[in-house]
Formats: sequence, C-alpha cells, structure tokens
Amino acid sequence: MCKVLLVDDEYMILAGLKHLIPWEELGIELVGTATNGKEALDFVLQEQVDIVLSDITMPLLSGIDFLREAKKQQVNIKTIFLSGYQEFEFVKEGMSLGAVDYLVKPVDRNELIVALKKAIAFVQEESNKHDFERLKFEQRLKDWVFGEAEPELVAELALNKRQTVNVFVGQYEEGEFEAYLDKLENCYYFSEGDKQIVGILLDYNKQELEQLYRQMAEIFPKDVFVFAGTLKETYVEIKKSYNVAISLKDSYYFYNLVQDGCIWLELTNQLEEIYYNSTDDLPFISKSAPEFSLHEKILQIIHYFQRTPIPPNHARYFMLLILSDARAHYDLELKGSYQEEIDQIRNINNIDEITATFLQLEEEIKHLLSQRSYSELTQKAINLVHRDYQHDLMLKEIAEALYVNPMYLGQLIRKETGQTFAQYLNSYRIKKAEEMLIKSAKTVNEIAYAVGYSSTGYFHKNFKEVYGITPKDFREKNLSI
Repeated sequence: MCKVLLVDDEYMILAGLKHLIPWEELGIELVGTATNGKEALDFVLQEQVDIVLSDITMPLLSGIDFLREAKKQQVNIKTIFLSGYQEFEFVKEGMSLGAVDYLVKPVDRNELIVALKKAIAFVQEESNKHDFERLKFEQRLKDWVFGEAEPELVAELALNKRQTVNVFVGQYEEGEFEAYLDKLENCYYFSEGDKQIVGILLDYNKQELEQLYRQMAEIFPKDVFVFAGTLKETYVEIKKSYNVAISLKDSYYFYNLVQDGCIWLELTNQLEEIYYNSTDDLPFISKSAPEFSLHEKILQIIHYFQRTPIPPNHARYFMLLILSDARAHYDLELKGSYQEEIDQIRNINNIDEITATFLQLEEEIKHLLSQRSYSELTQKAINLVHRDYQHDLMLKEIAEALYVNPMYLGQLIRKETGQTFAQYLNSYRIKKAEEMLIKSAKTVNEIAYAVGYSSTGYFHKNFKEVYGITPKDFREKNLSI
C-alpha cells in the first residue's frame, strides 16, 4: 500500500481530509499528519512516505520550501499541493519542483481521488522500475561472485573505485533472517542451497560492518551463523571476499567450531598478510604454494595475538590451519591421532595456552624434521649452503657444482626440508645472524653483510619477520638477560 502524509496548519482541514477519502479502497495507508512544513520534513526523513498531500502556505516552513528541502535530502516523494486562488505563483514553483498535481481549496472529493490515483501510478511505476533495476543488478553481482561476469559488468564495477564490498555466507533456520536483510541498505542476497544465503554489502566501512555483524549475533544468537569475507576497497574484488567467506564456513564446519551463533568478524589485513597468499583467489596456503615457513608464521601470529584482542575461536582456527598445513606440507605424522590434536586445540581458552601450544607444535615438528635423514644429494646441497652462505649463493650454482638439473634439485630440497632453496638459505643466514648478534661486537649492518645479505634493508625486513623485532632490539633484549 502507498503511504500518505497529510500536511496543513488548519486542524479542521486535516480532520476533513481524513474522512473525505476511502483510503484503504484506493490502496493507501494514512501514516500521519503534520501542521507545518518543518514537521512534515522531520516525518519524511524518519518514516517511509510515498505521497504527501500538503497545503502551500504554512508557518515555519511552507509547502514549497518543504518540497525543496526534501529533494535536497534525496527523499523520493510524490506531492499534491492544496492552494488558494491567490497562490498561483507558488503553484507554478511547486510544479517545477516535481509536484504531481495541485487542487484549489475547498477540495473536491472526486478531483482529489483522481490526483491520488495519478500519484499512486507514479509511485508504482518507479517502484517497478526500481525493482527491475535492482533484480538486474543483483543478478549481475551474482554472476560476478560465481565467476561468470560479463566484460561490461567488470568495467562498470571498476568505475566505482571508492566503494567497498563485503560478502558473507549465512546458514539460517528461520525465515526472519531474510526479512531482516530486506531492511538493510545496500544489501543484496540470494539463496544458495537449502537455507544458505550469500549476501553482498556495498559501501559499508569496517566499523559499520562490525556493528552490523554484532547486531546479527544479538538478534539471531542461536539460529543464524554468518561467515564474513574480508572488506574489499573496490567492487571488482567481490569474488575474493566471497572466497574468504566460503573458506571460513567450510573450515569452521569441518572442525566443528560453530558454537552459540558464532559470527566471524572481518579478518584484519595484518592477519591476511601473515597467513594468506594474496595472489591466490582462495586464501589458504596450499601444498603447492611456494611461501611456507612454519617458524615465521607461528612467531608472527603469536606476536599479533599478544598485541591485538582476538576471540579464542579465531585463534583456535588459525592453529588448526597451521596444523593442517604443516601435516600436508611436511608430510608428517604428529604424535597422537589427528582428532586428538583437534580436540586439544578446541579446549584452549586463553592466549597463554594458545602461545604455549603454538610453540609446542613447532617444537614437535622441528623434532620430527631433525630425525629425518636427507638423501645424499640434498645433504650435499645443504653442506654447500652451510659452507658458502656468506656469498651470493644461487640454486643454479649449487646444481652445477653437483652436476644436476636446478629445477630437480630445487624440488628435491623443498620436498625433504619443507622449504624452497631460497627459504632454507634465508633461514640459515638469519640463524647465523642471531648467533653473531649475541656473541660478536659487530654492528648490525656488518652482520648483515657477513651472513650474505647485499641489502641491509632486506636483512632487517627478514629478521623482523622471523623474530617480530628488529636486529637491534633483539641484541639489546638478549644482552640484558
């Protein structure tokens, strides 16, 4: 039904208008009255109104000024003015502002009905057009999420560089969730299977998203689970946000971590940088990913947890990621069953236990790796690294010295050590730098060159990634012990 607001500074006219028209028969809901333009403006800014039937001459704010201000505030209303014979110039101005019609007082019932039907037709036409455009845009967003977007949509979304996008996946048990989403601004959603929704939020900032997801958790504490992807700065990254949301959902259900209406808030960019491979569509590091250094990732994540409040479920989740990736990447069988390891992680409740378990996991993996015996070829390559790490060492040179193909040697080293050649060389250099920082009097820059770095900046960067602090701070910390 169309919603109508009556505006006139004369009480008797308002009362007469209420009873003059069969509102319900016309498909109209009378939502309120106002006695001047200011009251009317306040009303339409707070409530949904489709049609305003207003006098022109009123105190505080005239009908003309009301319509002008409403247009400035981008309030979409259809206005019918009531006027006296002497107000013709005002009527002309009102029509130029987009008024649907004007009627001369005293109002004729049939003329008013005709004017209202005219306004209703305009409202319905715009509503149908809006619904069509929304459905069309929603379908195009859906195509984009699932990788079937047309080139023109890509170009169109690319133009909206300042607008953000966030995708969430929702599992729900009640229909009220869809009704809730219908009320959100710039929210598009579509069904994906039984009681699963993919939602797209446009033009929300991080604070607004966090507030929205907290509100969802409060309103639907038991029956709705929402997994939110990362907040992206442009529409063209919509698929990346969706992939994160799907991965979070799949992992949470796989590890049975969804409890009490858990809402996964948007991950910070820093956590993404620590653990996610930003060049891939999917966030998790795969077995084939070239960048995997367990020690570096564990130290960085612990450092992040220690200085950033994070829910226990989030921390447990990242521990499970490391556990899963370590097993797959190093092809290890850790002590106990896999389910026992998962159960142990699920029972952790504070940051101290999380830190201890992280380090325990790392020590266990390092111990298992130390028990491994390398092939003769890999051991020879490692020996050359330990001997010549101070120089500008390349895999190609090592391979030539051992009379093997560089690609084959690189694959063999990675398979047996769990690291690429470059990662192994870098780890060994950092280890030697650590020893020199504690035992020698050389400057940090001298140590950088001594262990094989041609760039001191690169040395500082790698050292901080491993230990979470600069070489200078590391030295001061250890010398003070």
